[in-house]
Amino acid sequence: MIYDGFNAFIENLINKVYQYQRERFSKLYGKTIHDLASSYIRFGGWEISYKGRGRTRLSFEQTGNVEFYTKTIYLNINYTYRLAGLPTPLIFDFHHLFYTISHEISHCLLSDFNPKWVESHDKDHIDLTQEIEDYLWTLPEVKELEKIQKEIDAMPRFWPTKKLK
Repeated sequence: MIYDGFNAFIENLINKVYQYQRERFSKLYGKTIHDLASSYIRFGGWEISYKGRGRTRLSFEQTGNVEFYTKTIYLNINYTYRLAGLPTPLIFDFHHLFYTISHEISHCLLSDFNPKWVESHDKDHIDLTQEIEDYLWTLPEVKELEKIQKEIDAMPRFWPTKKLK
């Protein structure tokens, strides 16, 4: 199924960026990852949301005496509509998708050092989000998806592109 393949693509991309940034962040700032931090982010999929473009859910898990936090990122379903060439609000354009992914990965990274930071939107979160986004745009996976998106955007539309009066 194409949908499952694309979800796997997004999850792989998220974790490729996360692992690179996690190691870099830890070395750069000399921070220690807390013992309960998981080393993987699940992509929870696309959801209908009226409140935002994405969200990160941190969940406490326990198996026997092993305790850890899992991290799951969800993205607004409007991004899939945009990727398919359907009309969506401008805040769901191609570039916002990668800003949102960066924003959510930033939450996950900060939670590795302190679970309370998962909801942070301070200057550190903003700066880290920008660093992650800058890195994302260098990846061949993003460049390939951008190429595909340009091809989709160039396809003829079967619906009006201007507002009807």
